[in-house]
Amino acid sequence: MNNIDEDDEFPLDFKVISHHQTRDNMLKQSMIANPKPYQTKFVNNTKLLFFKNKVVLPSSLVQSVVSWYHDNLNHPGIQRTFEMINMHFYYFATFFHV
Repeated sequence: MNNIDEDDEFPLDFKVISHHQTRDNMLKQSMIANPKPYQTKFVNNTKLLFFKNKVVLPSSLVQSVVSWYHDNLNHPGIQRTFEMINMHFYYFATFFHV
């Protein structure tokens, strides 16, 4: 018997993140202005952009990620949600979307 509710699974996969990264204009501008801290890595045969060893979270996916973490951590509050997201992702203003 599977104890994991399918709704609890993380809503994004690497391909979705990669697709959104390539379409994010703010991210493109940031990379032009300061390309050095960014790295491209392949994860499960999918090209992803990293910033200081964290997956860059495009602005179009921030709300989905914040909502998922907040709900699946049982509403831990702004600071704890931000800390958990920040362990894996980089986004310019994640704190303000919680």
